Amino acid sequence: MVVRTFAALLLGLPLAFGANAAPAPRASVYSFEDPALDALTSPELTRFESEAALRSYIKRLHRLDKGARGRWVGWRRNALSYAQAPGLPCPPDQVCPEEGLNELVVTASKASSPSITNNQTNGVDEGDIVKQIGPFLLVLQDGRIFSVDTRGGLRLADRRNVYRRSDSDTWYDEMLVQGDHILVTAYSYEEGASEISVFRLDRATGRIAPDGVFMISSNDYYDGDNYATRIVGDRLVIYTPYALDAFEGRDGRPTIRRWQTEDERKRNLARGARLLDATDIYRPVVRTSAPVIHTISICPLGELRAGDDLACKATAFIGPERAEMFVSPDDVFLWTSPGWSEVGWGQSCPAGQRPVRRDVLPAAIFRLPVRGGEPGVLGASGAPFNQFSMDSQGGAFRALIDWAPFRCDREWREPVSVAFLDAPLRLFGSRLLPLSDTRLTPLPSPGSGTIENRFADRWLVYGGRTRWYGYASDDDEPPQTAKAIAVPVAQPAAAKTLDLPHNIVRLERVGDDMMANGYRDASGLNVTLMKLDAVPRVASTTHLPDRFESEGRSHAFNSTIDLSGAGMIGVPTVKRDKEDGRWWWRSEASDVSFLTVARQGDLASAGEILTREQEPASGYKCEVSCIDWYGNSRPIFTDGRIFALMGTEIVEAQLNGGQILEMRRLDLTQPLSSPAR
Repeated sequence: MVVRTFAALLLGLPLAFGANAAPAPRASVYSFEDPALDALTSPELTRFESEAALRSYIKRLHRLDKGARGRWVGWRRNALSYAQAPGLPCPPDQVCPEEGLNELVVTASKASSPSITNNQTNGVDEGDIVKQIGPFLLVLQDGRIFSVDTRGGLRLADRRNVYRRSDSDTWYDEMLVQGDHILVTAYSYEEGASEISVFRLDRATGRIAPDGVFMISSNDYYDGDNYATRIVGDRLVIYTPYALDAFEGRDGRPTIRRWQTEDERKRNLARGARLLDATDIYRPVVRTSAPVIHTISICPLGELRAGDDLACKATAFIGPERAEMFVSPDDVFLWTSPGWSEVGWGQSCPAGQRPVRRDVLPAAIFRLPVRGGEPGVLGASGAPFNQFSMDSQGGAFRALIDWAPFRCDREWREPVSVAFLDAPLRLFGSRLLPLSDTRLTPLPSPGSGTIENRFADRWLVYGGRTRWYGYASDDDEPPQTAKAIAVPVAQPAAAKTLDLPHNIVRLERVGDDMMANGYRDASGLNVTLMKLDAVPRVASTTHLPDRFESEGRSHAFNSTIDLSGAGMIGVPTVKRDKEDGRWWWRSEASDVSFLTVARQGDLASAGEILTREQEPASGYKCEVSCIDWYGNSRPIFTDGRIFALMGTEIVEAQLNGGQILEMRRLDLTQPLSSPAR
């Protein structure tokens, strides 16, 4: 999570770390290895039976913490012994780990409004800055919703402020649609709450009307990699973490309520419906000295009408602070493992050896059915690299795991040990049981500690990035290459390594295949398509001279592929190679580059739609949420048409003779009556 109040102040400031500091004295145990925590841990999924029981847990944790100050410090280390495991057999073309893991002890419901977002999973819509209801494209920008009528061209049908005051300290980040509803997720520092603003679109006119604003007490949900909200069918899914001290008294308990003016608050002392009671919270199932209350709220939307309250059901799990969420059409999965405060900086460890299970972080994976039912839990080890490391289909949960020893420092350049988890959903139960050895498969190392990874139905593809940031290579650097590993999920031991003629900056699904882009040198962006047939292969690579990718979000990329495997892909780029860092706070509009995909997998550049450097229309001013944390440029494919969102402009284009050509352009900052040019 990123707290933006401080992040905004730190933009452009260098980060300094004590790389040459002397090692700290070693301690006997890590906090999560301390058996004293067993008294506060339940192997069964058990809710607190009363407020008194929750308060008792908090007091006992404080007493243990106070009595263990000398040893519960994450950066204090004990020695690490490596197991000597036999080597793994592998084909000659694979980059294999030196050591084995020898101690590794439904029906999908579609969202009612089609999505034009590059979502991770079919049937699960993710919050983004551009959505569609009927013929209307909806854009979230500057704390406003823009409604664009695409019938017969481009026309600004409406523009509605989501914010209520121009001096509001609120960040409006994500938009979702369900039926005629538009939902905007924000975080308000004044309210100390996530804000869900609900609007309704008139499908005949494109006009936007407010239905209500709801406040959910929370810490800032913003994440540089993941999205806070999902829609599955007619249900809104929201993840919010809470610090334990918010629950020490009854008055500070998270609530969900309608937004009220100051005068209304004075007249109405009610704080809203309590989101969580003690009986909604599950006790920790693994040891943790730095617990966080991980909360998943599911809110039905199908019958929501103007004036209705948002009736959310919240379920919370106390667990270690590090968490990653993945949502399938049927379940919410939350992977929890110890974070920095319990692990901290490591020590130098021998290279080239794979750790055994006891040296890898303990983890608990929670499964919560979207449409009701009791949660389940599964004991695991390690942690996913991000939400894209997880997938669930065919009655199983699968994940690519960072199989790193928690006692060791690891730089992003160093090879990382990885493993593949394949667990039938029936293994998630009410009791924490460790995953069987047979459910974990060691995989080839990608040669780097910074991972890009995606699932594509029957395949998982991952690769190591040669650098953690998105900049192109410098002129004096040698040519960059990378390896992508294609893993058949039904037979992960048969992974195949593919050589790419450039490094990896982005990895995305394109139909049933996979795309990787990156840089070989400073001359521009390279794009490679990998065909995931019976034998995975590199189908083609194309070069975009003097083009550099500018946005790192998964939603910045998009593609449209027909049943034959042919289609188009698009990604924001810039001409200036010093602006390709893909930083979260980038707020300048990008160009959008398009490529064609032939059915055989051949890629070809179709050119760019260029943004214009111009001031907003007279009278238009951004007042709230003026840093584009989630990006501002998108390729859009819908109803057989091609669009490009670039900041506050939308362009419609067409493909003619293999080249993208601009047809019309709409400035969203112009008065409502102005037509597209």
